[in-house]
Amino acid sequence: MNHVQVLELPLEGVLNVRELGGLPLDGGRIVSPGKLIRTGRLSEMTQEDRRKLSERWNIRTIVDLRNDQEVAEHPDPEWEGVRYYQVPIFPGIAAGISKEDGGAMTMEQKLIHLASRYSNGRASKLLNEMYPKMVREEFCIQGIRRFFELLLEHEDGALIWHCTSGKDRTGLTGALLLYVLGADWDTIVQEYLHTNEQIREYREHILEVLRKNQIEEETIQQVTILESVDLAYLENCWQAMTQDWGSVDFFLEKRLGLTAEKRCLLRERYTESVDVV
Repeated sequence: MNHVQVLELPLEGVLNVRELGGLPLDGGRIVSPGKLIRTGRLSEMTQEDRRKLSERWNIRTIVDLRNDQEVAEHPDPEWEGVRYYQVPIFPGIAAGISKEDGGAMTMEQKLIHLASRYSNGRASKLLNEMYPKMVREEFCIQGIRRFFELLLEHEDGALIWHCTSGKDRTGLTGALLLYVLGADWDTIVQEYLHTNEQIREYREHILEVLRKNQIEEETIQQVTILESVDLAYLENCWQAMTQDWGSVDFFLEKRLGLTAEKRCLLRERYTESVDVV
């Protein structure tokens, strides 16, 4: 397996920020730099973060994959000249995907509340089951379909898409997008799993806070699972598409409406020859 270089974008108030630009694709092509950026929620974005994103990446579109409650609790800031679209992948609170479960509590309190509901290994079971739902349940599929429609509509500058932590809903849509653009499985997996490295410091901080509050180790283990991604989740999702539709490509065409023509348009818009760099 060749190591894939992932470009992280260090921001002050936004978690798990990186762009897909430069990732290798088939046919001697790469993802075009400066066009596709995945992040966690933008509600704590600083003025300096906004300046960097505006000046260096020319942000023009934001696609928010969170549901109504998440958006109401932590709305993205208004951004002049940037188009904003809310495209929820789940209709309501999806435990294990959304960290906004628990109302007006601190993030640490919400994580304890969430983890306490999924002790004894249930957190892993929850996420293993959650990913296939995103490619099987109608509401989820329509959200992903809309995500790709917006990618096709977007023309100038860069597009940001995000959920809360930028790891599950954002991770799956990113994996599907890379597949459509022509990335091989190793590249898709490495980009997806990079979340574990990129949010390591954030995750360790949370675990330290929990230990200082004398939270039992079982709960801490569940929080670790909920704040990480695992290859098994992605494999379960790919398996579900194959089982239901015979292949990932057939799923993309029949359920997401990504015809050969639309896939070609996406490749034209978001990829380029290595010689261009």
